[in-house]
This record gives sequence, C-alpha cells and structure tokens, in this order.
Amino acid sequence: SIEHIIPGNKVCEDDLEKIEDIEKIIEALINSGLGNLVTSVNIEDHDEYIVNMESEAKTIYIGNTANLDVKILYIKTILEKEKGNAGKIYVNRDLNVQKPYFSPNI
Repeated sequence: SIEHIIPGNKVCEDDLEKIEDIEKIIEALINSGLGNLVTSVNIEDHDEYIVNMESEAKTIYIGNTANLDVKILYIKTILEKEKGNAGKIYVNRDLNVQKPYFSPNI
C-alpha cells in the first residue's frame, strides 16, 4: 500500500515482476483496442491479475501473463457477446484444457 512506500527504499523483486507483468497486460489491452476500457488492475497476486472495466460492468480474471495474446482474444470475443451484461470473465485457466467463460452477476 502507499503507506508503506518510503522514499529511498528499494523496490523488492516481487514488486518489480508485478510492474513488468502489468506493463505486458496494459500493452496487450491497448494493442487490442481495449485499453481505454480499463478502470483498474488488481496486482496483489501475480498468479491472479484482475482487470476491472467499469464502463462494461465486467471484472476479468486474467491469471498470470502466460498466453496473454490468446486471453485477450477471448476477452474481446466475450465482451462483444456479453455487451450490456454485468459479470465476470474468466480466462485464468489452462486454455488447452478449459475454455474461458462469462459468469453473469446475479
């Protein structure tokens, strides 16, 4: 949290990895035309990044940055298909075994 940031202290290795991952995620979203929809990205767990798109009423569970380009394609497809429906998009899985899916808010 911001309260724990002290000027002059070094950033830990885990935080540096998260910064690199968030750059990859944001760049991929921008390149796909989705960057302007991102409201926030939760980086607490580098194996479970979560992207919020308030204007789309969607929370996207990306997982880690593996297969990011494929995950982005699924996200775009689901966003188009579920336009106007609030819910969660799950692409945080082994895409060779499980398909991404949308879960509407109830």
